[in-house]
Order: sequence, then structure tokens, then C-alpha cells
Amino acid sequence: MTDILQALELETERSGLPTLSQLNKHDVDHIWANVASFIERQMALQKAVCISGLGTFTFSQLKLDVGSKYVLIQRPIFQLSERLCQTHGLKHTKALAAGDIPVVPLNFTALSVESPFDRDVVEGCIHDTLLLLYRSISPHRSCFFTFRGIGILFFHHGNVKMKFYKDFITSMDGTGKLLWAMTNRPGTSSSVVSGKLSHLQRPMTSNAILLPKISPGESPRDAKEDEGSDPVAKPHNGEGKEVQFVAQPKSRLFVAKTNAVSSTDDPEAKAQQDRVERHAEFSQPPESAVKQVEVKVEDPSATPTCLNHTRAGQELCYLCMQRTQRNIPLYLTEEKMKAEKEEEKVLLLAEQHKDEQFLKMEQIQQEEDREYNKKTAAFNLEIAEALKAKKSARPSQFDGSYIFHGRPVTPPMLLKQRRYMQELLEQAAYRRQQNTQSKQNHELIDRLHQIQLADEIAKQRSQEIHQKKANIKSYQKALSAQLEQRATGIPARQPDSDGPVFGVRDRAPSALAEQKQRARKLYQEQLSTANTKRKEALFNRLEVQRKERDMLHCSRKELIADRISRYEKLRNVRASLEDTWTRSADLKHHRDQEERDFIRSGSRLLIDQCQQYRRCHQCKRKTSNCGESNIWKESRYIPGSRLMV
Repeated sequence: MTDILQALELETERSGLPTLSQLNKHDVDHIWANVASFIERQMALQKAVCISGLGTFTFSQLKLDVGSKYVLIQRPIFQLSERLCQTHGLKHTKALAAGDIPVVPLNFTALSVESPFDRDVVEGCIHDTLLLLYRSISPHRSCFFTFRGIGILFFHHGNVKMKFYKDFITSMDGTGKLLWAMTNRPGTSSSVVSGKLSHLQRPMTSNAILLPKISPGESPRDAKEDEGSDPVAKPHNGEGKEVQFVAQPKSRLFVAKTNAVSSTDDPEAKAQQDRVERHAEFSQPPESAVKQVEVKVEDPSATPTCLNHTRAGQELCYLCMQRTQRNIPLYLTEEKMKAEKEEEKVLLLAEQHKDEQFLKMEQIQQEEDREYNKKTAAFNLEIAEALKAKKSARPSQFDGSYIFHGRPVTPPMLLKQRRYMQELLEQAAYRRQQNTQSKQNHELIDRLHQIQLADEIAKQRSQEIHQKKANIKSYQKALSAQLEQRATGIPARQPDSDGPVFGVRDRAPSALAEQKQRARKLYQEQLSTANTKRKEALFNRLEVQRKERDMLHCSRKELIADRISRYEKLRNVRASLEDTWTRSADLKHHRDQEERDFIRSGSRLLIDQCQQYRRCHQCKRKTSNCGESNIWKESRYIPGSRLMV
């Protein structure tokens, strides 16, 4: 199985990590040690530190119930970046951080002052290490990121956990009870780790990666020299306090392997190799300190490839060369045919899926085109009918001019001008004559009006005088008549009737019955008239109420229709916005995926990278193969692709 750490080493050289390719392991450890010391100093000053792209080291205040009183304890926490969680689908228990703690970013200038590197190198190292961390945790592999003197950040199957060292928790505590509280509290007991990693705390998988170290024992510049060999997991002692291993197997340590292949049967070499294997299997480092031990096995060959691989003009591994020398035929025709059939089947299914998608898209496009053509045809038909109706309609206006085919010759302009001048002079003379005649007529009419008014005034005056004289004469005659007929006084009183006036008919029964009958008829007529008027008033009132009810019903229907139309418009707008947002989100995810694929692919072409990895022409394995399998247990096949990731 190819070691993942070696792949990460080679990836730093070829996939856009220029800063890490120029630094060795000790330089990277030194830079991140300065980062950890910077975080520790800032948190000692009650300040939170934000690492862009990773998370924030801050504090959380807890109120613990101890007996009959409350104890306020402030503990350090780590909040993972939300963008990192959403991008890689990580799960992280987010604790509540105190809101009164200021947050400061990493000061690359201060880190460069404390280290022998400039600011750009420090910033590039941190950025490239975080990119390497992203690539390590993208397939949900186990990884743990160490902050010297602070703690360890664990990534295991998509779950993230920050465990702080006891010394760091004690240094951040001002009461002396924080370590006891975090250890005994169920929610925070898993957030405390000792100063070193035991074999129970390490991720139990061969794919576990330790960062910020990018190599178990050498820099990425030396990775190309030992490309064919498998790296051995070596311990690292940081300041004498912690011991960390790069990778741990599930049941036992890896057996140390050599890069050389020897065909001789040397007993001393076999004994030395057996001793190395037994030492790697059964020896474990003590908990106090681990000394780094290197076991070197002599290489009988200078190069990792076969010595006789150039005989046939092609690259052959050790097993293929041995089979060729021993004339052991190896028939891979059936395996190749099976592989080709499976590949053709996968490609056929992929092509069929693409064809179905294409046909579905074509059908949708045809339906849209058909609807658009229907709308266009209906619109053109309406326009044609309107134009036809307009042409067939009889015009209501007449043209003021006509065009003749045989037009006479236009006379000279001078004759027209003379005729126009003569006509204008005649019109001016006629207008002056008309004005003079109208003025004379107005003066004559005014004079006649004055004479008529004078005659009427004289007649009215004579009539008034005559009427006055007649009135005087009539008054004189009346006065003389009154004087002649003047009486002696008021005449004596004379009665109007000799007998009684009221109650004359009461004594006659017939007259009384007639009077009652007449009164009864009058009452019936008045009662019927009153009932008729009351019924008419009630009918009019009911009619008015019915009209008002119909009007209210119509208004209610119109209001409901308006509300329905308004909410329909709002729903359509919301649906269109949701569709637009969905398409925008899909486009953004597609662009992000393309960007991530481009970053992972690196800046070099695949055909250029193939020159570094030489394979056997027959079995397609590496040339330093000594019998191990090239099948990965954690392989993942992408449908429709020829690559296995």
C-alpha cells in the first residue's frame, strides 16, 4: 500500500505549494512553534487569536454549581471555521464564546521577527500547511494537527475535536480549579490531553497524518531521491515533553523495508534484515522519551530499478525480469479482455446515460420551441387579420390632392405673380369698400336708434301725465261719494238662525246611521291608504337593502379576486426568485468544484507527471516491485471515469 505521507510530500512539489518545497521539517516545526507561542502569549493577555481558514482560539465562561454557591470558570476553547466545516462536511461541537474578548489575527511580522525567515516565507508556510491540511481531510481521513504547548486538533472521519494540554489549561487558569472542573465534567473531560500521545490516543489507522510536519524524516526536496521506498514512521520529541508518531497501524508497526533488491542468498544480510523486522514489530518507545534510531541496510545496487530492465527496450520490474529470465510465460490476455469488457461496459453505460440526458434536454428544447412557435404563429395571425381588416375597411377621409398622368406644362412664374398681385389689389379694394359701407350703415343705425328712443321717452312721459290726471279725478270722485254716503254708526246685532245649529240630526236614527256609515267608510279608506303607504315604504326599503347587499357582494368578490391576483403575483415572483437563486447556487457550487479540482490537480500536466512514476510494461506496477500488491484497500471508483482515486 502506497504511503499517504509520501504522496503528500510529492504533492508539495508538484501541486502549487512553492513555500513548503523550499523548507525542511525543522523550519516548518520552528515556524509553527512560533505560531503556538504567539497564540499562548495572546491568550495569556485575555485575547482571542484567529487563524484565517482554520479557526479561532478563544475563551468560554462557565458558571459551575459547587455546593451552595456558583464558581465562574473561564476555559480555553477552539472554534472551527464555518467555511471549513461547510466545505468538507465536518462535524464540530461549537461552544459558546465570551463576547467581551477581543479577537486578533496572526501577526506575520512578529512571527518573522522571532524566526530567521522573512514575512512572506512565514505567511506562505502557514498558508501551504493549511492547504495540505485541506487535502488531507477532504476524503475524511484521520489527521491530527499539533500546536506545541497548547494541544492537538484531531480530525477523524469528519469529526473534529480540540484537546488541550494540562499544562496549558493550568497556565490559563487563575483559580486553580479549571483543570479539575474540566476533567470531572462530562461535557469537557474529552477536551483534556496529557503532554504526550499514548498508543490509545493515536488514530488507529495507517492513513493517519500528523501536521504541520510534511515528512517523517526528510524535507520535500529529498523526496524524489527515495521515491520508490516506503517511509518509516519515526517519533518526534518536541522540547522533551511530547512524543508523536506520524502513522500507526491497526495491530502492529510497519516492517522496515529496503529499497534494494538482492538476488544473492547472503546469510548475513538475511539475519540483519530479520533483526530489523523483529525490532520494528516488538519494540515500542517508552513514555518519557523516544530516541530516533536509523537502521540502514546495505544497497547492493545504486538505483532502485532493475539492472537488466533495458535489455528489451522497455521498463520491467523485478518479478517480470525474473519470469523472463526463467522463461515462465505470463498470459494476461484473459485479464486484459475482462478489464476491457468491464471498461467498455462502464463507458457504454456512461454514454447511454449521456444520450438519455441529451434526448431529455432535446425534448425539453423542442417543447419550448413548439410553444414559442405557437405564440409566434398566433401573434402573426392576429397581425395579419388586423392588417387585412384595415385594408378592407372603407376610408372615411378623402385625399386633398390627386395625381394625373397627363399633366399640362407649368406656366411661367411671372404670369402667376402678376395675376396674384391683381387679385390681391382687388381684394384690398373690396375690403376697403366693405369697411366704408359697414361704417356708414352703423352710423345710420345708431341715428335711427337715438330717434326711436327719443320718441319712446316722449310717449312714456305723456302717458304718465295723463295717468296722473286720471288718478286725481278718480280720487276726487271717491272722496265726494264717501262724504255724501257717510252713515250714523254701527248697526244693531242680528241673529243668524232662529233654532239650534248643532245636534239637530242626533235625534234621527237614520241620519245618525248614515253619519256612522260615512265615518266608517272614511276610516276604511284612510286605513287602506296608510297600509298601502306603509307597504310601499317597506318594499322600497327592502329594494334598497337588496341593491346594497348585491353591491356589497360584488365588492367582496372583486376584493377577493384582487387579493388572489396579488398573492398569485407574489407567488410567481417568489418562485422566479427561488429558481434564480437555485441556478445561482448551482453555478457557484460548480465553479467552486472546478476551482477545487484545479487546485488539487496542480499546475503540471498528467503526461509530464507520468515521467516521474515509471511502471512495468507488462504488469503496470512500479519497477521496484518485489511482490506486493498494487490494489488499495480504500480505493474509490468514480462511475463514468477511467481513474481510481
